[in-house]
Amino acid sequence: MDFLIEGGLLFTIPLSLIAVGVLAAATQTYRSRAAGQEKTVFWRRTVFHLSLLGLMVGILSHAVSLYQMMAVLQTVEGVSPALVIGGLRVAFIAPIYGLIIFGVGGLLWLVLGSWPATGTATASAAASSA
Repeated sequence: MDFLIEGGLLFTIPLSLIAVGVLAAATQTYRSRAAGQEKTVFWRRTVFHLSLLGLMVGILSHAVSLYQMMAVLQTVEGVSPALVIGGLRVAFIAPIYGLIIFGVGGLLWLVLGSWPATGTATASAAASSA
């Protein structure tokens, strides 16, 4: 959990909320598909779009972090390489978190798209064809 604080709460908290949203939308996709509802496509697209938003927030956080790091380095003379590498390490925390959210969301999107639909609509269609 320290990486959330170290990566900057300005971006890691929204990324965490996006991750929860991806999981909630994936759960809703599964429930609506199991019930044979029409909203399945909407919830599956929501999984993909939220995971893509996580990736974009991660990239934005990286740009903002690098900008802040360069502004500090510009004012200080005689900067050690260890300080620069430490700043780069911190700048990469939120983008990696965003990439993980995008990867998990993409996998959920693929799995939920290939999952066979079950529920009332499918059961009634199978019963009428028999």
